[in-house]
Amino acid sequence: MPGEDVAARREAHALELSAALGALIKAERERRDWTAAQLAERLGMRQSGVSTWENGGRHFGGLHIHNVMALEDVFELPRGAIFKRLHAVEDDTDFETFVMSRRELNLAQKGAFRELYRAFVVKEWTG
Repeated sequence: MPGEDVAARREAHALELSAALGALIKAERERRDWTAAQLAERLGMRQSGVSTWENGGRHFGGLHIHNVMALEDVFELPRGAIFKRLHAVEDDTDFETFVMSRRELNLAQKGAFRELYRAFVVKEWTG
């Protein structure tokens, strides 16, 4: 069935992103000579959570936008840097433009992501 093919592609894409994100987190951690336990402590979480992320845990293993922002803070990266690296986006690309360009997201998902982005990121920048 055609729907099953779409679902399989989405699943494969999610797993691919999970693996890429895990590799990015591990590389940033190792670049700083931190153990997974040290990163977990800085994030206020368990080491097993960091290990799940680094090992490409299914669908990011609970890694949501607030977690990504915490990782960017701990790694001293600018907002949106992790998502941009995952998708090989140039650093000067506006993050909202980047999100809106993602073909794998439907309009409702793009709108929800834009609202989350504005609530967490823009508020933080403007105080």
